[in-house]
Amino acid sequence: MYGKVNQYIADHQMELAQMVSDLIRIDSQNQGVANTANEAEAQEYVYNAMDALHLSPKALAYDEGKKRPNVYGIYPGTGGGKSLLINAHIDTVAITHPDEWVHPPLSGLIQDGVIYGRGASDDKMAVASMIFAIKALQECGVRLKGDVMLLSSVGEESGEGATVGAGPAVRDMPRPDFAIVSEATCMDMDIASSSYTCFEVTVRGKAAHTCARNQAFYPQRKGLPCGSEAGVDALSKALPIIQMLYHLERDWNLNRRYEIWGAGGTPVPDGKGVGAFAINPSLIKGGEYIGSIMSSVTILYALVYSSDIPLEQITKEVVDAIMAVASTDSWLREHPPEVKIPIIKDWRGFKTSMDEPGILALRNAFKETLGREMSITANKAVMDATFIQQAGIPVVSFGPGGPETNQHGVNEWASIKLLVEATQVYARMMMDWCGISD
Repeated sequence: MYGKVNQYIADHQMELAQMVSDLIRIDSQNQGVANTANEAEAQEYVYNAMDALHLSPKALAYDEGKKRPNVYGIYPGTGGGKSLLINAHIDTVAITHPDEWVHPPLSGLIQDGVIYGRGASDDKMAVASMIFAIKALQECGVRLKGDVMLLSSVGEESGEGATVGAGPAVRDMPRPDFAIVSEATCMDMDIASSSYTCFEVTVRGKAAHTCARNQAFYPQRKGLPCGSEAGVDALSKALPIIQMLYHLERDWNLNRRYEIWGAGGTPVPDGKGVGAFAINPSLIKGGEYIGSIMSSVTILYALVYSSDIPLEQITKEVVDAIMAVASTDSWLREHPPEVKIPIIKDWRGFKTSMDEPGILALRNAFKETLGREMSITANKAVMDATFIQQAGIPVVSFGPGGPETNQHGVNEWASIKLLVEATQVYARMMMDWCGISD
């Protein structure tokens, strides 16, 4: 039966690829902040695809206008087996620099074993893959003992999973025994992810006419005001703090190893390598007038850190480091920087024990399908797995695609070969975990 299902998926790979292409051509861009995505048309496609497979799809909308539905369907089992949830998100990041794309971003072009377009890798190939795995089982006459639930969610790219996306959806669905978030993990199994928050540093100076800059920066003859008496350039005061945060980011990555613990407390190598920490200056603003010394500057940082570290601890480390730099400057000692953390987002990572039975089942499904061992690692990004775990459901992340496919960048693409392999693994996992009915 396994071979029959695998062969069906391989033989119908262009039909699978066409589903990805169809989804790419439906614009579901998310601008990265709340209430800026329109996923309805793409979700209608998903709803119809699930309905064609008799999965009794349901739309669950939690946004104020009820225009951004999550869609889930169930392939019901005959009874006596474990249940499985596979989740993927339908929204994509915004299309940037469209003039730099080799092919139109929403073309869904299929060429030489590749599918091109925004969302190809993240995450529309995953949406198509999980649906097609069910189609393959049905076409091959496979009935399962346990239920398989599919969830196409909204708002992932803007961190709205907790409010309008996967989080509330899974609480309103039947509770599965195990869940897989189908993200672009390079076909690795991620059993943990980083946490993500934002903070803001504001450094205040003292405005003065641009012609007074010489007095603010250089000694003057007796009787003329100089230094902070004349003016204070906020950006110059912020530069040591900015430089320190670059050094702190490097120090964390080199000296605070992000370890993943397997069964019995055995360390598992992190195949994704260095990069569990990031202190990224995302936005800088300051100044009021071209003819004045800048009186304030504010830097917005995106902070990615190990999910083992509480927010309170990472907050203290950041604030203490900033204030330590400020203590070396006479102006900043009297006018300390203002630090706001967290702001905008506080997205905790997830972490699942290697002792979880679903992990062993997925590893076995991968090995039996593809003939090689699956890499176990952690993801340096955040994902909806957090909100699924918060609902009390054991979860991991596994899917095709990854950074090499230019996800979030120009010329995003998806490999049909990996699309087929992922679909075969999902189908095998469904059979192994849920059980094949006689």
